[in-house]
Amino acid sequence: MPNSRRHFKFEVRLAAYIVALAIAAASPLLALLEPASIVVCGQAALPGGVIKVVVDGRVAAKARCYFNGRRYRLFPAGKVYRALVPVEVDAQPWSSGTVTVHYKSLFGDKVLYSGPVRVGEPDFDVIKLKISRRKTKLYRDPAVPDARKLISRALSKRDQEQQWRGLFIMPVSGRISAPFGQRRVRRNKTLSYHLGMDIAASSGTVVAAVNDGVVAVAGYFPLQGNAVIINHGQGVFSACYHMSALATREGLSVKKGDAVGKVGSTGISTGPHVHWSMFIHGVPVNPADWTRIVY
Repeated sequence: MPNSRRHFKFEVRLAAYIVALAIAAASPLLALLEPASIVVCGQAALPGGVIKVVVDGRVAAKARCYFNGRRYRLFPAGKVYRALVPVEVDAQPWSSGTVTVHYKSLFGDKVLYSGPVRVGEPDFDVIKLKISRRKTKLYRDPAVPDARKLISRALSKRDQEQQWRGLFIMPVSGRISAPFGQRRVRRNKTLSYHLGMDIAASSGTVVAAVNDGVVAVAGYFPLQGNAVIINHGQGVFSACYHMSALATREGLSVKKGDAVGKVGSTGISTGPHVHWSMFIHGVPVNPADWTRIVY
């Protein structure tokens, strides 16, 4: 009987020890399954706007963000992870999209967040497009398709590190001659939306880098003229077109305010100005927002 009692006590202690080991082994897994703190900055967005999704918690590094079924990477931003989701310039006003954040664990796909984002109605200008015959011929330049592929390839890069700091600056001081989203029509048909901001300035005026980054593209193209595209990291790019001359080259690191070129009227242009575009994951967004909102 005493031996049986000792044996029973030993079995109890052994079982307790095994349970303790199992809990210790499972604790990292359980920690990963803790709910994350998720903030969607803005439950409404305008075409050309940005939806910012901030994910905190231990699952952030392994989470996935989706907007209307398309996946957007979450990148480290200090102590949190952040996804910047662009809204297309031609997004249907008053339509609704859905932001979801998923975590794929050993126990299946877990939805950490799901919420709607409503697209507002933009106040875009409308103009009748007038281009000279000489400039129109540039659209038929055989180099145009290759130029588009090169630019598209550059904009597809996704660097892990954020290089921009704080607010973006205007590339040049001057009058806004064409705002972002301006609808160009001919014979009452929409030909295109203006996918950047045109800033009129005197020829030869220095054009500055709008924020820190690395020059991804620097060269001449039939439509864009002399162009510089800067990679600011995490899928964010800026572009300046139609310059008379370049003051940088591909691969160089630049700081906010560094000279990258001079104002001109090369490519498809009707006068001296700089066309400034901002892109997130290849989608054009409103540059003006970046001068007043810190992303």
